[in-house]
Amino acid sequence: MADKILPLLPPLLTPDDFRTATLAWIQTIEQPTATWYQMFEVGGSPLTAVSFPMETIMALLSTVRAYYIEARFMVINGQFSIGLYATDINHVRLSAYFPAYSWWTMPVTGEVAHSFTGVDQTPYALVQAWTTAWAQVPPPNLKTEMFATSYGTLEGYSFKAADFMQPLYEAQDMTGMDIRVDLGLHGYYPAVTSGNSALQYTFGLVLRLSLPQPVAEQAIPMQLMASIGSKSAFFDLSTPCPPGT
Repeated sequence: MADKILPLLPPLLTPDDFRTATLAWIQTIEQPTATWYQMFEVGGSPLTAVSFPMETIMALLSTVRAYYIEARFMVINGQFSIGLYATDINHVRLSAYFPAYSWWTMPVTGEVAHSFTGVDQTPYALVQAWTTAWAQVPPPNLKTEMFATSYGTLEGYSFKAADFMQPLYEAQDMTGMDIRVDLGLHGYYPAVTSGNSALQYTFGLVLRLSLPQPVAEQAIPMQLMASIGSKSAFFDLSTPCPPGT
């Protein structure tokens, strides 16, 4: 009966599988091989985003006492991925581990429509700067330092559960929709103890409501997809891990 209320999800990750996948990410960044960057390619094309079915987001947001949605970077079968799970206010895990189920090679296009929930949206100019910076670096030119901060290897980001709810306000009908997590590079000038600060890029994530990848890339013409996809707002209200739990 319950599966008729909340549709069945893609296969979940076991705790052991999750640990293996997150450890593979850390090892890939800290002990890179000559072809480590290929985890950011799909069929030879640069990866631009991963996505999760709406059923995953509903399950996470329905988790009792959920305060944060943790996004952790993973490598599974040589492919970059992201795993999500819910935690309480103290970052204690409350839910199962949910893997991404779709990988994108399409860039963000179009202008974002204004929304009645706009107070928490990320300005499109910033989103464009971050995603364009990512798109302008072919995977072979990526550097492992882009996936680290002064605290060490970047393991993921922590979002407040409310941040995942924000994109849902953008559509009255969420039937068949996904939450897409676009990849980006944040360019900034970090603090230094002496001399001039050099421009630095750090890997980041942006949330948006989206059509499912198979529908967007195959069933709908590119121009129409850009028009529909651009109507959803973007959110980047996360904090990196580490520091954090």
